[in-house]
Amino acid sequence: MFKVAEDLRNEFCVQVKGLVRARPEGTTNDKLKSGQIEVLCHELNVLNPSVTPPFQLDDDNLSETTRLTHRVLDLRRPTCSAT
Repeated sequence: MFKVAEDLRNEFCVQVKGLVRARPEGTTNDKLKSGQIEVLCHELNVLNPSVTPPFQLDDDNLSETTRLTHRVLDLRRPTCSAT
């Protein structure tokens, strides 16, 4: 499983089977909704690999040329500045 997990990238569609449990003390992340739990993976399958996107969707420093070239991705951004 670790070998498969090493090759995972953003935008991959994966199937994980395992045990959902509370994170050990000192490892929680209050900045995330799921920061109190973790999944102890027993089985990992890549359902659909994907190429790495040309930019991170939360990147606020994109040129207009990049945004227009990749318009479909730009529309997925949470704060789309396009009007």
